[in-house]
Amino acid sequence: MLIVYILLLFLLVAACMGLVAYADNGYSAGEFIAGCIGFIGLLAAAAAAFAGLCLAYQWYAAEQKAAILNREYDVKYTQAEIFYASDVVDVIRELDRKRIEINGDFRRQRDPERNLPVRQQDNRQ
Repeated sequence: MLIVYILLLFLLVAACMGLVAYADNGYSAGEFIAGCIGFIGLLAAAAAAFAGLCLAYQWYAAEQKAAILNREYDVKYTQAEIFYASDVVDVIRELDRKRIEINGDFRRQRDPERNLPVRQQDNRQ
């Protein structure tokens, strides 16, 4: 996928450079328009290159985040899951944290079949 991105970016730059070179031949209206289109295309290529670098950084950072989450929380997240759904992972962890706060203490007796807290029996007579 990275190769295709670089190839398309290269083709865009080459086409824009061709338009700019064509515009350098004279001062007619067509050459001026071609030069403007080429210049705008070069700006678009620079913006696309910057966006690609930002996404590449996030992709490689997702690998490190996945390694840390897998080590600390004993889960099996992949790099792609962290990259595409990191906000979902954060929401799920936040919901689990709130559920723990609502349910209270972990050390409560739990029903082994349903993994739910067991109510304490009142032994008053």
